[in-house]
Amino acid sequence: MTAAAPPGRRHRRPVRVPTVLQMEAVECGAAALAMVLRHFGRHVPLEELRVACQVSRDGSNAVSILHAARAYGLTATGARRELDDLAGAAFPLIAFWDFNHFLVVEGTSRAGLHVNDPASGRRLVPWDDADARFTGVVLDLHPGPGFVRAGRPPGTLRSLGGRLRGSWDGVRYVLLAGAALIVPLMGAPIATQLFTDEVLVPAAPNQAGALLAALAVMIALQLWLAWWQRTVINRFNVRLSVMMASGFLRHALRLPLTFYAQRSVGDVAYRLQLGGEVAQVVSSQLVPALLQVFTAVLYLALMLVLSPALTLIAVAAAVIDVVVLRAAQRHREDASGVVVREESALHATSYYGLRTIESVKASGGEDDLFGKVTGFHARAANARQKLELPFTVISAVPALTAQLATIAVIGVGALLVLRDALTLGQLMAFAVLVAGFLNPIGVLVSLGGALQQARGHLDRIDDLLRYPTPPPPPAADALPAGRLRGEVELRGVTFGYSPNKPPLLDNFSLHVRPGQRVALVGGSGSGKTTVARLVTGLVAPWSGEIAFDGVPRDRLPAPLLAASLALVDQEIVLFAGSVRDNISFLDSTLPDSAVVAAARDAAIHEDVSVRPGGYGAPVADGGRNFSGGQQQRIEIARALSVDPTILVLDEATSALDPGTEQLIDQAVRRRACTTIVVAHRLSTIRDCDEIIVLDRGRVAERGTHDALMRRGGAYAALVTA
Repeated sequence: MTAAAPPGRRHRRPVRVPTVLQMEAVECGAAALAMVLRHFGRHVPLEELRVACQVSRDGSNAVSILHAARAYGLTATGARRELDDLAGAAFPLIAFWDFNHFLVVEGTSRAGLHVNDPASGRRLVPWDDADARFTGVVLDLHPGPGFVRAGRPPGTLRSLGGRLRGSWDGVRYVLLAGAALIVPLMGAPIATQLFTDEVLVPAAPNQAGALLAALAVMIALQLWLAWWQRTVINRFNVRLSVMMASGFLRHALRLPLTFYAQRSVGDVAYRLQLGGEVAQVVSSQLVPALLQVFTAVLYLALMLVLSPALTLIAVAAAVIDVVVLRAAQRHREDASGVVVREESALHATSYYGLRTIESVKASGGEDDLFGKVTGFHARAANARQKLELPFTVISAVPALTAQLATIAVIGVGALLVLRDALTLGQLMAFAVLVAGFLNPIGVLVSLGGALQQARGHLDRIDDLLRYPTPPPPPAADALPAGRLRGEVELRGVTFGYSPNKPPLLDNFSLHVRPGQRVALVGGSGSGKTTVARLVTGLVAPWSGEIAFDGVPRDRLPAPLLAASLALVDQEIVLFAGSVRDNISFLDSTLPDSAVVAAARDAAIHEDVSVRPGGYGAPVADGGRNFSGGQQQRIEIARALSVDPTILVLDEATSALDPGTEQLIDQAVRRRACTTIVVAHRLSTIRDCDEIIVLDRGRVAERGTHDALMRRGGAYAALVTA
């Protein structure tokens, strides 16, 4: 049955909730709660609400959102409601949508539901569409006794100003270049007045030569100063872009793996690009606009000296421009965030599609990929059109008001000239001043649009920059230098990927002595790879402790861990460069002897030697010019090149034949390093000192191969399966 407006209901006027767009699909619940909190006067950063709502790679649930809302002083209850009952509800409320999404309902009308979607912004959903997508679950939220208004919305200018730390010398230089340009600009109306009153009106051509020469000098000076200003701005833009990009990248490299688990690599790379666009706005629009405002004040002062009556006309035109600009600001703020989000999704999808092009072609998925990318492209284009179309109309307003103001000035000024209240030269000079006074208003309209788009860029950049990084490790001299002996211990470790679900590992313990070889086996999802990630520090435990040589991990300096610990996992990463670059991972201090020794132990030396250039032979991006087995062996050689005392192998030899696998195994044993092996192929771990069988994050069995086979338990079942 087609849904219509609920009969017999009086619809309340929809409330207007501040829009907070989600950065990733999994955080819609946190973004929806942020909107409701801001509506009631509590401004909480989205990154803080991610933690409060327990957002994980699987998202969050209604219970977590309710707990978070109560923690901020809201009275929060969950309920089931029919769509017809929403007309009488107290808004705003959070609704569960499509069984996989949270959004804010601002109100109802005869046309449908008025929603504010963290994924796309404010929109109207017709009743029939709402009937198909509304799940009946709502979260009623309103201020409780403990609710406190606090915080303030993020300010674009404040945020941009914070990025100028260390660059104020460049700002002053740009302002100086612009200030120098004011001199010839101010000379133009003065020269116009003198030429009209001293040459044209009295018909005195003998005065024309000097005035025209002075005017030519001012024009030449203006052109040279404009070129100098442009050069200064370009240099400042390059410097600011480099500073922002380096700061972004430095912070991104320190972030934990949990950050990247919820975001696509393409999106993070796109955010790095956004820093350059923000720098462009600051250097080319924001700083020059400050000078334009100062110039407009000088023009206003000159106009007041010439004619206060005509000045009122110019001021009235400026007020109209400002009112129109303010009216359009709210629309652009919402729309610009949607544009950035859609373009980010387009970049991420395109990157992933090209990164996995071999799989796409092998599965015949070219048409599917094309449809997906073009779909995102269309959505991004539509979002940009919605942003730019109103701006096209708005940007015409300053030009129109400037023309009308000029006509009015000439008309009223002509009357003043006829009454001898103004000279003709003063009127001509005033007309030039009006154009100069209103021109900054047009610049401010363009700047307003650029700042609104920059707000969307800043939100995505700050999402990364405000993400907490692990505490810095102790100084390198706090503990003995060199390498770890190789003892690994996990003490009562509990860990999971989602706070909303039971932990994957619960009170897990493991003790590996120096030089010991331990294997982790079990079915898919049993926690083998998770243990490897915990040992290597890619993820941090919820509780418990991880220690090396009896010292907790967080007390060990990073250089010591990097020199002692190496991981080879299932995902092979080879980049465009030489074979040596890929084995040494661009470490120029690593001697060639260490690179060759690692390649020999990884059984890849012979393959490299027969290639033209040997270790200088090129490696294509992703290692496309090497076979799967060769790629895996280069990855193993990279791990061995640092001569680790602790080596973690997570399905590291899955692409190798048994003979090659045996050669590598023998070479690793000769190095006498502690080895933790995660394996599905059980033939590779028969001679391990200990085999640990995991089942749903718990130790089901442990012992040697022979002992476990005699027991006839879970391990024996895996071997005989």
